[in-house]
Amino acid sequence: MRHLRLRRASLVFSIMLVLELSPLEAQQKPAAVEFFVTDGWGNVLAGQHKITILRAGEATPAYVLDYWSSRQVRLPGGEYTIVTEVEGFIRKTQQLTVGADDLFIPIALAVAPIEGKGVPFVQVSGKLGERYREDSLIWVRIVGLYTGVNRVAKVKENGSFVIKEVPPGRYVISIFSQGILREERPIDVRPFLPAEIDLE
Repeated sequence: MRHLRLRRASLVFSIMLVLELSPLEAQQKPAAVEFFVTDGWGNVLAGQHKITILRAGEATPAYVLDYWSSRQVRLPGGEYTIVTEVEGFIRKTQQLTVGADDLFIPIALAVAPIEGKGVPFVQVSGKLGERYREDSLIWVRIVGLYTGVNRVAKVKENGSFVIKEVPPGRYVISIFSQGILREERPIDVRPFLPAEIDLE
């Protein structure tokens, strides 16, 4: 008889537990959606741009991200319209579906240059400080963080250098003397804006 009472009590507790947990389980956790704005060559674009996220059937944006905002947002399940605007590129609109089981969604927002402006290559130039001019064989190299873009330039006697036809994106610039790495740092190359770098 005691065992029967224990079983009944256990059954009642289990039913209560299920009833209490069911509403919590029904609440869907929002998915972490991370955006990357890229050009047609796969370079992640740095600079002023805006990402507007609209939920289906709503006129007010759920989020508006700019260059300084976090690229990751949390979106509950549903249909969304993503509008990407980058200076010098065609405004792009695309659809996004967030499923009930989605936890993380990386989205590459690829934009195309505005017709007539051509390929948005830019020029990277700069000047090295006196401490780098001890050696006549000094080279500067930039390497894309997200692509295989690799450009090299020899530094002139006055410490200046020019690297042409660099696609917009994020790079690491390195200084080599006699084949030995002297310094490196990250740089952002923005579309249609020549990059001037002083390496003292």
